[in-house]
Parts: sequence; structure tokens; C-alpha cells
Amino acid sequence: MTSPSAAPAVPWLPRETWWVGVVGVLAIAALVLCWWQASGEGDPGEQLPWLNLGTAAVLGYWILAGRTLSRARRRVAERRSAQFAALGSRSWLSSDVPSAPVGDGLVVAAGMTRAHRPECPLVSGKPTSPAPAGAPACGICG
Repeated sequence: MTSPSAAPAVPWLPRETWWVGVVGVLAIAALVLCWWQASGEGDPGEQLPWLNLGTAAVLGYWILAGRTLSRARRRVAERRSAQFAALGSRSWLSSDVPSAPVGDGLVVAAGMTRAHRPECPLVSGKPTSPAPAGAPACGICG
């Protein structure tokens, strides 16, 4: 499993996006071709091969897109698992830091409602301000 910082910024790779786009365009072109060919046939038996080809084009696209989305979901789950494992291990918190009550040396970042210790990974790298009195404590750094 890779660390969260080594994971790509998006859960899909550019070549996967390219392939899904190319196969999507080809599937649409196949559907237009199948419709054009089937519309010129009067006998339903002659239209059936074009219907089969159009169905195969749509199914092929769905399989490729579904496979790409499945991989992306797996990458997101691995990244989330690694982040929660890092937060749950509390290895980022040194043991010599005393436990402080809320409002005493705690900070909040913009848009946050919970008070955090300054070394908490949830506020690291964000501009912070002192926590207001009575702000609920962070569930991670407590």
C-alpha cells in the first residue's frame, strides 16, 4: 500500500481517461453506423445483425467504463485506509505533549468547528487561529 502523499491527485490515470473517451466515441460511431444500416433494411431479419453490433458496442463501453470506475474506487479506498491508519496510530503526536483542555492553546482552521492541537494532522499546513472558548474538541487529537 502506498502512502497518501505518493498517491496521484486523482483516482484515475490519464491513460484510463483517454481510453474511456476513445472507446466512448467509437461506441457512439458504431451506434450511428448500426442505426444507419438497419434503417435501410426492410426485413427485421436483416436488421438483427446491426442490432447485435450496436448492443456489443454499448456493452463494450460499459465494461471498460465500469472497470475504470472500479479501479478508481479501489484506489480511493486504499488512500482513505492509509490516511485513517496514519491518523489512528497517533504516531504524529509525541508523548511528551500534555493534554490541554479546549480553548487552552488549541486552534481552528477556516471552516472548522472543532478545536485541534497545533500539531494535529487535520490542521497541518492550514492557516489557523486560536480556538474560541467552548469549541468542541477534535476526535483525533482530543
